[in-house]
Amino acid sequence: MKNIYNRYKRYYSMQQRFFIKRFFQNAFLLLIPILLIGPYSIYQINKESRNALEKNSYSMLYQIDETMKGLLEEMDNVYYYIRSNPSITTSLKSAYNEPELTLNNLRNINNICSLLRYYMYTSEYIETIYVYYYNSNNRILVPEKGMISRDAYKDTDWIEEAKEVENDIWLNAKMAAKDKYSIPVPILYYFRKIYSTIDPSNMIGVIAVEYDGNAINRYINSLSLYPDQTIAVVNKGKQILLQNNEMDFSSFLEDEKKGEPGDFDYYDMAMNEEKYTVSKLQSQYIQELEYVSVVPTKNVLSSSNQFARVFLMLTGGAIAVSVVLAAVRAKKDYKNLESILELLSHPEKALQRKTEHLQVFSDPYSYITYNIINLFIRQDYLNVQTSEQKYKLQALELSALQQQINPHFLHNTLNTIYWEAIGLTKGPNVCSEMLTKLASIMRYSLGNPDEIVTMKDELDYLKSYVYIQEKRYNYKFHMEYDIDENVFSYPIRKMILQPLVENSISHGIKSLKREGVIRLKIHRKGKGVYVSILDNGIGMSAEQIKELKKSLESREEYGTHVGLANVDRRLVLAYGKQAELHIVSRIGQGTCVYFRIP
Repeated sequence: MKNIYNRYKRYYSMQQRFFIKRFFQNAFLLLIPILLIGPYSIYQINKESRNALEKNSYSMLYQIDETMKGLLEEMDNVYYYIRSNPSITTSLKSAYNEPELTLNNLRNINNICSLLRYYMYTSEYIETIYVYYYNSNNRILVPEKGMISRDAYKDTDWIEEAKEVENDIWLNAKMAAKDKYSIPVPILYYFRKIYSTIDPSNMIGVIAVEYDGNAINRYINSLSLYPDQTIAVVNKGKQILLQNNEMDFSSFLEDEKKGEPGDFDYYDMAMNEEKYTVSKLQSQYIQELEYVSVVPTKNVLSSSNQFARVFLMLTGGAIAVSVVLAAVRAKKDYKNLESILELLSHPEKALQRKTEHLQVFSDPYSYITYNIINLFIRQDYLNVQTSEQKYKLQALELSALQQQINPHFLHNTLNTIYWEAIGLTKGPNVCSEMLTKLASIMRYSLGNPDEIVTMKDELDYLKSYVYIQEKRYNYKFHMEYDIDENVFSYPIRKMILQPLVENSISHGIKSLKREGVIRLKIHRKGKGVYVSILDNGIGMSAEQIKELKKSLESREEYGTHVGLANVDRRLVLAYGKQAELHIVSRIGQGTCVYFRIP
């Protein structure tokens, strides 16, 4: 009984020692990489998330600034058209000041209203336009209704306000209902004073434009990076003109710092026991505007927080796995040890079990035999492995040689055809020139598409391609180049420009009944290079553009626009989202594709 107890005690003590030893071995192997990599990964993810938010916030606010610029430029066009056209000015003055509107006045007013309605209907955001000349008849021009009494509109305080405002252009916003049955909606107002062409110091009227605040807010919201991100357009008086989410924004506007146009600020601030990440951009084009983005910092760091939870789960899992492996291996180790001890305790059984338990080295002879056998097995295996590696290497060398033969064969064939063409005409001709261009295209394209080249190399390749296409289409189109010489040495991904020009030819110029023109413009601005490809082709409808943009945003190939999708993916992968393609098009007028390389 005592022997059994001692045996059990010894067994338990050995099992315990084995378990503890194996546990720390496994824990070391599993936990050390996790503990070393985990915190560093959390730090890097946190850092990259904030850097990505800063870059994306700047790009988003910059897009909003560009959109606001476009909206106001439309109205500038209306203003200059009215002010610089003597017949319009004369017609308006007559219509405003004469006691009764004549037939000629009505005809002229109708023409002016048609122009204004054109701007209204072609804009996604303009609700209406008012043109007011100070007059004793109390009249105001509204495109939908013509020349009517000012009393028909109760909200015309801006007419008197214009006499007190210092700036010639100013913005305002408020909640207003279209009629007594409608719910008030946000309206953005644009005002501009009209001066006499005879006396530039004499203000004679005001142009007012109502923009659909909800439509602009929807556009701003479409650019947001997070569901609860709040973006606001603020004037220099800290008045919030537009805001995509309901949020108390006043605390984020207390900063009295006057930035220069284009200045960008990015910082954290605490409010109501919660931390926020704030981005501000001073408008580059509209002096009094500022764009502000506010995101709860916890959302910015959601990726790192999620990884931290995964890290804790991995740590707990590693400890659990270490316990299980330690128990299993301790049991196995003791069983092997017990087997060896059993063989050592009973040598007569070693010979009987030599074949079955060769691996436990029951005697010196079996040990030597076992190692010799294993040596021969390993040697044979190594020979087989060496033979297989040698065969694979030969196969790879043969494949590489075959891949070299095809390009060389094609180049040699083209060269032979080139000299045959020269020989037929006793000198260079169109055919030899096209072969030269084709050979140049092949040399350029037979390589890594993600190779970095200079802008000059990319342009030379494009010009060879365009030369062949002009010949192919019998000069149905011609190419125009507006290139800033300072960008020739600028590095760019290979095969970026040619697919865009090919898209213009295939989808814009090919079906055109008139002569086509494709214009490539590349210029440097700030820290980026701007590239645009403009054609006068058949254009696209708003629905086609919408579907195409949707496909580009999802990084999917769209119909036959494979080249656009490929270029867009490569630009975004190489330079980030700020380098993605932008498309503007109108049916019957043409298409413009542009992007910016930072």
